[in-house]
Amino acid sequence: MGPEDLGLSHPKLSTRFPALRVGGYRSGQTGQTVTLLAMPSQVRILFLPPFSFCSQLPIEKVLLTKQNFMSDNSSEKKAPPDPLVVAVAEHDGNLAMGVRAIARRVETNEDAETNLLFIRYNVRVGDEGFKLLGQLEHLEVLDATDCALTNKGLKSIGELTRLRELILDITEVGDDGLAHLSKMECLSRLSLSATRVTDVGLQHLTNMHNLQSLNLSNTSVTHRGLRHLKNLYNLTHLDLGENNIRDDGVEHLSKLVNLESLTLNYNRISDEGAKWLKGYDFLKFLNIKGNFITDRMVADLIESMPQATINR
Repeated sequence: MGPEDLGLSHPKLSTRFPALRVGGYRSGQTGQTVTLLAMPSQVRILFLPPFSFCSQLPIEKVLLTKQNFMSDNSSEKKAPPDPLVVAVAEHDGNLAMGVRAIARRVETNEDAETNLLFIRYNVRVGDEGFKLLGQLEHLEVLDATDCALTNKGLKSIGELTRLRELILDITEVGDDGLAHLSKMECLSRLSLSATRVTDVGLQHLTNMHNLQSLNLSNTSVTHRGLRHLKNLYNLTHLDLGENNIRDDGVEHLSKLVNLESLTLNYNRISDEGAKWLKGYDFLKFLNIKGNFITDRMVADLIESMPQATINR
């Protein structure tokens, strides 16, 4: 749809910006209708007053290029303060009270030291806040789902020697951040679902032999990275769903003989890879939905592991 289709015109619009598109938007709060202009690679979004007014302006005043749009707003939009930093300041520097303010669940030991922390969803604690959390020396369980955490902030968490469970789902943590966790000897559960982890980062998990539960679903892990997991022989729960895993890497999973739950939903595994899933002695649940595994192979899997529930 062009400007002329909505009865909107400007002397220089059609000739100077032939790719321009126009649309309308009505505010749900004010009921006021504004006009949106958009043009590929040059104009992102433009909110206009009635166009009869704009038509009296020079074209340079009417149109807002993407570059100017971004530069004008970058000066106005500043990163919000870290919620935990703010909470601690509001409690006169008391970290324990600040932590309670941003927590959906918190527990302490007999000495009133925080040992379990579930951060509230949508409370975007970032790297500055996690630097403060690094002072919680007695912390054993941390759920940081949907926090504004990056690789930089994970350094402080890697120094918590008593941490047993760490949930980092839906954060900006990637390969470099996992290097900070590689020496956490007590860690038994690590969840990295919907993070930026790739095959490269899995090399940092190779020596984490105490891991019992590992969630790598919806990351960028492929069959090539699974070789880094084959020595995690204490794993009982492994989730690799919604990745790009092919047959070549499934062989490495056969080394994880203590698995009780294995999820491979929505990958690219065929019968050729599924043959390596036979014969797990302790497996209770095998989830293989959304792959290319035939009924015949599923029957073979059931026969080899009658104690397991296979979901496909």
